[in-house]
Amino acid sequence: MQLGIMDHIDANGRPVGEQYEERLRLTELYDRLGFRAYHLAEHHGTPLGVAPSPNLFLSAVAQRTERLRIGTFVNTLPLYHPVRLVEEIVMLDHLSGGRLEVGMGRGISPVEVGYYGIDHDTTRARFTEFVEILHQGLTQPVLDHHGEYYDVDSVPMVVAPVQRPTPPLWYGIADPEKAAWAAGLGLNVAALLDARLVRPITDRFRAEWAAQGKPDAELPLTAITRNMVVAPTRDEAMRIANRAFVPWRANTDHTWHHAGLPSPFEKRTGRDFTEWHDKGGAFAGTPDEALAYLRQQQELAGIDYVAVDLAFGDTSYAESAQTAELLAKEVAPALADLPRPAR
Repeated sequence: MQLGIMDHIDANGRPVGEQYEERLRLTELYDRLGFRAYHLAEHHGTPLGVAPSPNLFLSAVAQRTERLRIGTFVNTLPLYHPVRLVEEIVMLDHLSGGRLEVGMGRGISPVEVGYYGIDHDTTRARFTEFVEILHQGLTQPVLDHHGEYYDVDSVPMVVAPVQRPTPPLWYGIADPEKAAWAAGLGLNVAALLDARLVRPITDRFRAEWAAQGKPDAELPLTAITRNMVVAPTRDEAMRIANRAFVPWRANTDHTWHHAGLPSPFEKRTGRDFTEWHDKGGAFAGTPDEALAYLRQQQELAGIDYVAVDLAFGDTSYAESAQTAELLAKEVAPALADLPRPAR
């Protein structure tokens, strides 16, 4: 099992420019420590994401790192013009020397897509149509598409991506019924759900992959994301996590409460980090406890990749770096020996 990094760059009370530079320094550390990839979320009009143009930030990450793969979790497809996004993806793949991975989603928040004048009820259909266009634009010399929501008339794709046929693509999955579609397109899949809810998805995904006659050696990654704090003692880790949880939850709830809606995170996380930890949806503790937790998550969820969110709320650079170093040096080597889940 491999470890990567998930990031929102949510507001932490410091000047935004300083926060950007701190995050860039962290990506340099992730690169040195050998994490597989850095994945950045996309959010708009909310302190949950003060880097609303993730591709722009990733272009800076590409120049500050050498081996770390970079990408989005996820680009909100309905908010882009297809030609523009294809061109940005191709540029990033070249700027990173072929290290780009592309996350695709329709947008979880009706409020955020509403800021762009998009009816959330149309986002499923828009997303499906956009994925078709995206694949064509990355693999064909001319992009030509005439559909329900998008009309692209014979646009030359002058530059092709480094990684062929496309950079690795990711899909944020929550429904086992989408497993066949994702397997058919060869997408890596990631879920934000409880581990026991993820297992039916990953089992179905592997079964669909096999049913389509695809080789085990080419099976895409199946992943979860988890907020984690690791420290030499559990008391220190819990102290950091519970303090950082307060601004983190305020940031996650902001868009929903601003619109007068209940936040979906209230039920998911609980009242504090300790409650979230006890539910299994997040973790704070020692390296040995982190190893046991991640092994349990793999068994319960049937995954082979965890993207760890370790810089959230008001965690300091030193606190986030400590978690990264302990995970890389004391946890990741043991995880590397775990076999991939059987289908």
